[in-house]
Amino acid sequence: HALWDGLVRIRNMLIATAQITGWLSFVLLSAALLLGATRTGIQAALIFYLVGAFTGMFGRLIIESQTDTAVNDYGLTIARIVVTPLIAGLAALAGVFLLAILSVNLLQSPAATGPAKIPTLDEIYSIAKNPQGLLSAAIFGLSPNLFLSVLKQQADVVTTKLKNSSASNQGNN
Repeated sequence: HALWDGLVRIRNMLIATAQITGWLSFVLLSAALLLGATRTGIQAALIFYLVGAFTGMFGRLIIESQTDTAVNDYGLTIARIVVTPLIAGLAALAGVFLLAILSVNLLQSPAATGPAKIPTLDEIYSIAKNPQGLLSAAIFGLSPNLFLSVLKQQADVVTTKLKNSSASNQGNN
């Protein structure tokens, strides 16, 4: 009985994560619009978001295709699939920002005089000025799968225990 409860708790946690992440995405977009983000900046950020979301989703589908589905997981697999593009898209946006800021400091020549010029958000979230951001978005889009894979391993342990238990025990619990 506790094994089934564990699967349901993990699923519910992922569903709550998807809801919170969706709201966070909405708040982020609203803030960008209220702060006067340009149309091209929003479009570029959307492209970075989608690159991360699709990359993360592709990676998640590969991982899930290798899953044993002999035991009912009460929607845990679907919850992982739903939450992946949401988290991957936000991770992509954060990764593009982080690498653009870090590259200014890390790639600056030691002979350079004066402080490094920090790029603006319009420069960071611009396909023309930051084309390597697409690669950053794809790489960071895969990062949520590391976290979700840990949850999947925990769920796999539970489903293996459930599968190995007798059918009569499963029916009685």
